Amino acid sequence: MRTLAVIGGGAAGVFCAAALDGKNIRSEIFDAAEFPLQKVRQTGGGRCNFTNSRIVSSANFGEFYPRGANNMRKLVSKFDVDACRKAFERFGVRSKVEPDGRVFPESDSADFLADKLINAACQSGARFHQKARAVSLKKHFDGFVVAFADGSEFFADCVLVACGGVWNPQLKMSLENLGHGFAPFAPSLFAMSLAEAGSPAWAELSGLSMPNVQIGVKIGKKNFSARGDILFAHFGISGPATLALSAFAALELLEAKYSADLFLRLFPDMPEGRISKEVEALRNKRGASKIKNVSVLGIPSAAWLYLLKRAGINPDSLCSEIPGDAAKSLRRLLSEISLRITGKPPHKGEFVTCGGIERKSIDFSTMESRLVKNLYFAGECIDIDGITGGFNLHAAWATGAAAGGSLIEQFL
Repeated sequence: MRTLAVIGGGAAGVFCAAALDGKNIRSEIFDAAEFPLQKVRQTGGGRCNFTNSRIVSSANFGEFYPRGANNMRKLVSKFDVDACRKAFERFGVRSKVEPDGRVFPESDSADFLADKLINAACQSGARFHQKARAVSLKKHFDGFVVAFADGSEFFADCVLVACGGVWNPQLKMSLENLGHGFAPFAPSLFAMSLAEAGSPAWAELSGLSMPNVQIGVKIGKKNFSARGDILFAHFGISGPATLALSAFAALELLEAKYSADLFLRLFPDMPEGRISKEVEALRNKRGASKIKNVSVLGIPSAAWLYLLKRAGINPDSLCSEIPGDAAKSLRRLLSEISLRITGKPPHKGEFVTCGGIERKSIDFSTMESRLVKNLYFAGECIDIDGITGGFNLHAAWATGAAAGGSLIEQFL
């Protein structure tokens, strides 16, 4: 019986242990937290959006993974959304697909999924060690010695590093000593504070959600954009499109100290000529109506009031009284709203950290190190990260499954 030390009790590490199915390998899972799978239990608002129906071999992975898209394509060729759902069904978790592609447990309970996954790992012979913070990893003859913050040590034949995106500096240094490099770290999937949020006009927007908005940012010579729902908040913006933009521009936003120009296009597919006609129709056909009581293109009343105030139009004025310059400003805003990012809200923690172990040092067929035999990696500790919608958790499951499959093959 071989011993596998799993550093990290998160999604990737526990899934790998469950996938081993007791095949001549005993997993010892060491986790710094009080309970395993703490992050999984918080995902999807407690419902656990654990994969996405768009994760299939034919997908354009560059849409979902800002870093590691080609590696994920390789992993998904063996472990796609159907394989993921079947694996969890074996663990006792039936699932359902929502219209936007997100996949949830039928129970709508992240705790239920986490408990079933832990049970599957235990049935495969895994043992959990909580409040066990690994601080170093060293080669020892044909195996490894893992050292912990309390001074204890553990010998293992193999090691799976699945410690997530937050690294203990000593553990990171010990892997560097083994030859592994690290891609730069940066927060990802975060909301954005805006300078405009301090204005009286912005108060109209707080709490409003709008679908299919294009959002973009230019930093230096690089342009980034995303589309989807956005949520207006008292501090600025959040929602899936904002989080996706933050993922693709994570490194550049960090370098810019979260200060950059942002644009919103509320109607990204609409020609400017159509927008101009809508504004002219207000003045010519609805002239006797108060402008606050009408709107164009089905825009929500809160957003309409914001745009009027931003354009310098008195909401109580008649449509026929809109000055020509104000009408031009309104047309511009309906085409594109310019804003300024001033930072990340301190109370809105990042969901994911990008960066980590350099991908080139890992064989993605097996998740084994190309530099050190019997050393494996899985999950967020690798320089792979995805947008919101189940893509990061799928990366955790897929890397854990690949590592587990390789270990079974090696030690059968």
